[in-house]
Amino acid sequence: ARKAASTALLANPINAILNLAETVTAPIYQNGVKAWAQTLPGLVKSGLMPKLGQKDQKWLSANDLGVSDDQFAGELMNAGQTTMSKWLGWASQGLYKYTGTSGSHRMTQEALGNSAVKRGVALAKSGNLNKLRKHKGMNGLTDQEFNRTVESLKRFDEVGVDGLSELEGGYFRNFAGTAMNEWQAISPMSMPKAFLDNPNGRVGYSMLSYMNINMNNVIYDIGGNLKDVAKYGLNTKEGQAA
Repeated sequence: ARKAASTALLANPINAILNLAETVTAPIYQNGVKAWAQTLPGLVKSGLMPKLGQKDQKWLSANDLGVSDDQFAGELMNAGQTTMSKWLGWASQGLYKYTGTSGSHRMTQEALGNSAVKRGVALAKSGNLNKLRKHKGMNGLTDQEFNRTVESLKRFDEVGVDGLSELEGGYFRNFAGTAMNEWQAISPMSMPKAFLDNPNGRVGYSMLSYMNINMNNVIYDIGGNLKDVAKYGLNTKEGQAA
C-alpha cells in the first residue's frame, strides 16, 4: 500500500519537470553560475546515457555516491518478499523510469554534487580556503579533515575519481554528499534509529526532512538575504553581498 501510494504521488511527468528545474536553481544558488555552467557538458552526457557519465573520470555519478535510479525517494529499495510485492516493485520501478522521474531526480543530484565539486576545486586551487571553509560541503569537519578534503579536491582535479586512494575518495565523496544534503536529503545518518528500523517511518521521515530542509533554506538563506537587502540597500557592501 505504501509503495503504491508513493508511486501514484511521485511517478509522474510533472514531478520529472520539477526535478529538472532543480538541476538549475539549487546548483546555481549554492555554487554559482560558473560552477553550474561547467557541469553542463557532463550533465547532458550523463542524462542521455548514464553509463557514459559513470565512465567519465571527472564526473561524480549518482552511483558513486550510492544514490542511483533504483533508490529514488528511498522507495524502490524497499522490496517486499511476496510475489505481489515483487510485481508491484517491478511495476513501480518501471513507472518511475517511464515518466522520467527517476532519471530527472538523478540528474538533479548529479548537477548539485558536481557543481559543488567544481566550486570546491576552484577555491582549493586558488587558495581561497576561508571561502571554501564556509561551503556546505565542509559542514562538521575538523581542521585536519578540512585540510585533507582540500587536498582530495585538488587530487581529483588531477587524476579523476578512480585515481583517488580509498582515503582521498572518502573525503572527496563526503564533500560532494554533504553539499548535496543542503537541497537533496540523501543522508539517513541524522534520522532517529526508530525511523531507520521502520519502513513506514523511514519514508515519512525522509519526506518530512526533505521539506524541512527546503523550507529552512527558503526562510533562513533566501529570506535572510532579502531581509538584509531591504535593511542595508543595494548600494551598500552588505546589501550587495546579500
